[in-house]
Amino acid sequence: GECTNDLGYPMTSMLAREFGLPFVACYIMSYMLVSMGIFNVILAVYVEITMKAAKETEATTAEQHARESIRVARTTRELLKKFAAAYRIFQELEENEGQHQVTRLEFRGGSTIFT
Repeated sequence: GECTNDLGYPMTSMLAREFGLPFVACYIMSYMLVSMGIFNVILAVYVEITMKAAKETEATTAEQHARESIRVARTTRELLKKFAAAYRIFQELEENEGQHQVTRLEFRGGSTIFT
């Protein structure tokens, strides 16, 4: 509770009248130190939580970036396979152009041209 005497008067005002300026200065200094200490603890907890969340977010972002890089590499590989297959088909068409007339493209069954 509060610092009061038996009659309900505040002890700080009685002590200030009794001991004067030295008591008031010490009381204010101690009150400020306790208030700042509590504020410092609260701020430290807040900063720690924020830093922990930032580190977790950074780890998650790095993991997502790695997964995205792998996905892009796989998609690029598949696209290059398709380009290579199309290039082979057109090369074959150019080689066979003089031999017979080609009216449509025939894809070999079971081949992995477009995988």
